[in-house]
Amino acid sequence: MKRFILFLPILLISLASYAQSGPGIATLNFGDTFQVEDVSIEFVELISDSRCPQGVNCIRAGEAKVLVAVYRNGEFIKELELIFHASGTVNQGAMQLFNSDYLNIQGMALFPYPKGLKKIVDQEYYLDLQVN
Repeated sequence: MKRFILFLPILLISLASYAQSGPGIATLNFGDTFQVEDVSIEFVELISDSRCPQGVNCIRAGEAKVLVAVYRNGEFIKELELIFHASGTVNQGAMQLFNSDYLNIQGMALFPYPKGLKKIVDQEYYLDLQVN
């Protein structure tokens, strides 16, 4: 029993380390910066959101566009415009934010999705990023 009690904290620390360094989905709020290793991704601007809201009939499905900035070691690398179609389909190549031998970051989805005629405030938006 004593061995188990001593082993449990080591197991929990190991699992926490894997969860932080392993692949997964990260959330990036509007105006915030996400950092992993020496790379930072900043959600700079919501350019537009013309996605057809749930519960509304539209002639066109629409799309949302956001601007993100990529930094490495604190130095600006590039800005990218990500386009999220209302259908949910994404062009994986166009969503590539950063790629190296040790790290891959892609844009996955933009939330929240519009509902009804209620306008979404910019600060409510967030991006899901896939980090491998």
